[in-house]
Amino acid sequence: MFANYQTAKNVLGNAAAIVLLAVASFGFAPAAHADYFATTTFNSTNSSTSSINLFVVPAGVTSITADLTAAGGAGAGGAYTFGGGAGGAGESFSQTIPVTPGQIIGYEVGAGGIGGTSGFINVNAGNGGIGGNTVFGTTTAFGGQGGKGAIYGDSSSGKGGVAGGIGATAGGNGDDQINANRTYGGTGGVSAVTGSVAGQGGYGDATTLTLPQAGKIGGGGGGASGWASANGTPQDTGANGGDGQIVLSYYVDNTAPTIT
Repeated sequence: MFANYQTAKNVLGNAAAIVLLAVASFGFAPAAHADYFATTTFNSTNSSTSSINLFVVPAGVTSITADLTAAGGAGAGGAYTFGGGAGGAGESFSQTIPVTPGQIIGYEVGAGGIGGTSGFINVNAGNGGIGGNTVFGTTTAFGGQGGKGAIYGDSSSGKGGVAGGIGATAGGNGDDQINANRTYGGTGGVSAVTGSVAGQGGYGDATTLTLPQAGKIGGGGGGASGWASANGTPQDTGANGGDGQIVLSYYVDNTAPTIT
């Protein structure tokens, strides 16, 4: 730094010397970068469900709120006038955890259960598959159970799957000929997360067949109707459960250091 105004003037000129000495006298603090709020979402399209994935905590982040939703169980198949049970929804909850910038955290997003196979008069229907767990670090949300397959002549079959846990509902039971003209599969459970959808159960009669619907974001898959289709073939399989999801929310402290 120049010793005085005259020295600065001789080197830089009058105007530049005035500006330089003013900065030296009062210090220079560049504008601070504002903090900001950010979210990161992981689902079945950007997360492998066959292995643990890795999340690196961004710079300036010391706390993360993780919204975890496990996958829904699948609907079961129907067995000729006996509807299949629907899948239970995946567990869904939020948890705030302390973190360190640069920390590496493993995570896994659960995949929805696979629909149970169809049955017929002498063929029992298959159960719906279990929804996969969703994991972030040491925290786990548990997947919903699949619906129970219908058994021809057994009115106690076709029960709905159990919910995964917190923030989830169980799947509905299949219709066991309560309505003699039309049989319904159970309706899936639903998770307490925005966007979760319960899969509707299939329904049908001797001439009409409507297929069950898959769950979305933790929702359970619908159970298949017990009726055969119009051409006499067995009812369709149960619907798949909805995949899980992870939503991370955090504030980033992006304040620049003050230079004096």
